[in-house]
Amino acid sequence: MAELEPVARAGVELAKFGHQAAGVVGRRVVASPDGRTIFAGGRGVTRIDAEDLAVLGRSLEARPVEAIAITPDGTTLYALVGDAGRIAKIDAASGEVLGWVDGDGFDRLVAVVPW
Repeated sequence: MAELEPVARAGVELAKFGHQAAGVVGRRVVASPDGRTIFAGGRGVTRIDAEDLAVLGRSLEARPVEAIAITPDGTTLYALVGDAGRIAKIDAASGEVLGWVDGDGFDRLVAVVPW
């Protein structure tokens, strides 16, 4: 067995202000707050009925989704699209892409909190 020491450390600093609840974030899967819908990322985002696992819809088809998050009220989904380093804002019920978060080059999606 060999032990390796890292040659560099990547620093991550996170800060949370206030006491509001943050939405659930997952690398590839999150469930809606009510537990009725599952959202799975990979090549796009797939909306799945949690009861019978039927596919309800798809968003961002053929785009590599690195992480997904849902707001505490379950209405909005955010997806980190890996090929662009951009974050899409998606209507959780319809799957419609509502827009994009300003900026690009993102490599992580850590939390979503209501403003």
